[in-house]
Amino acid sequence: MGNISVFLIAASWFPLIYILVLYLQQVLQLSPLGGAMALLPMPILMAIFMIAVAEKLMAKVGIKKTMIVGFIILGTGSILFSQSATIEGNYWTNVLLASLLAALGNALAYLPATTASVAAVESERSGLASGLYNTFYQVGSAIGLAIMVAIAGAATASSGSADPIEALNAGFQQAFFWSGIIAFAGAILSFIFVRTPELAQIPAEE
Repeated sequence: MGNISVFLIAASWFPLIYILVLYLQQVLQLSPLGGAMALLPMPILMAIFMIAVAEKLMAKVGIKKTMIVGFIILGTGSILFSQSATIEGNYWTNVLLASLLAALGNALAYLPATTASVAAVESERSGLASGLYNTFYQVGSAIGLAIMVAIAGAATASSGSADPIEALNAGFQQAFFWSGIIAFAGAILSFIFVRTPELAQIPAEE
């Protein structure tokens, strides 16, 4: 189930970032540099939580609970985007909170999912397991993005709005919503199927 969790994280997270970049530039009219700066708090928060919080939380409450909480927070951030990402919005009131929630959820879900993917295999097969979960992540990103772009395009085409920006944003909101649904599905599947393995100490990066 660890690899499936990695797949679902990627299928939710990667389209979220892609659609968010489009929203910042095409709806809020930020420049490419402005859009990049608007996203900067997300990787900073993710790095802090992955380094300082997620591993300690896994050790305290376990892989399964940490992963479920991460999926739920990621889904909440995505659903919040589907409501707050409006054509009259601005970064500080409509983007920042949801983006930080999504980043926090991704950080809390990703580390236990990848750990679960390799923890149950023998040490001599850890390289194979690592390659497998990376493959699941890449495939999840591609499939999730394709689905969300299709959803956004269909919602834009059927919006009926005479304003092209409003129609475009309606598609973005639908993509955010279904990205959240994928994350919530990850939480449900993790609750049902993930069994916390006995973990060795997570090796430090060289």
